[in-house]
Amino acid sequence: MKRVLISLIVSALIGPVLGQTRSSEYDGTGGRIATFPPPPSLDSVELTVEAWVYREDAGRCETILATGFTEGLWFGFCPKLRLYRSGGAFADATVDVPAHRWTHVAAAYAGARVRFFVAGEAAGTAELAHDGPGPQALLLLGGDPGGFYLHGKLDEVRLWSRALDSGEVRAGMFTERRKGEGLELAFPKGGFEEVVAGMQGSVPDGPCLLYTSPSP
Repeated sequence: MKRVLISLIVSALIGPVLGQTRSSEYDGTGGRIATFPPPPSLDSVELTVEAWVYREDAGRCETILATGFTEGLWFGFCPKLRLYRSGGAFADATVDVPAHRWTHVAAAYAGARVRFFVAGEAAGTAELAHDGPGPQALLLLGGDPGGFYLHGKLDEVRLWSRALDSGEVRAGMFTERRKGEGLELAFPKGGFEEVVAGMQGSVPDGPCLLYTSPSP
């Protein structure tokens, strides 16, 4: 009930603002993928990926962020929230993420176990093997080379080189974090039309800039 209440409040108050003014929309096809160079400093097996997401169809397999479907990092839905770290193994959350509602999602991987969060609440814990940090590869938002294109919107996508705890996940949900221990990358607008300093990436509409967080 608490999770549903939080999601309803976000959808009613924050969702329209994010959707109209600052989020990135992905149309479910390969024509809308944000592509960036390999992350320069993400060589840690441990990580946290988090994002605000608005799904148009809760039954799809679709990508939020990836460097590779099975060989590197993959974070998305199939149809529940899912994380691949490397080596082909994956784990799923135990809580559904609904369509037509802004929801904050996160996966915190500590090297052998992943903890999922939906709307700031625990959404399952699972053992997850890995094969190292994986190869250096392009960072993609909204899809991957194998497809699995997102049909929906993304906002405040962040990648950390450490596993955040539950308090940190909840504390950062409504915060536009740009600094912090282990914060490697942030996409304030969900991947498209990023305007803060960093490496140049590309999207179908032209070049954009990848935000890279300085050390705290």
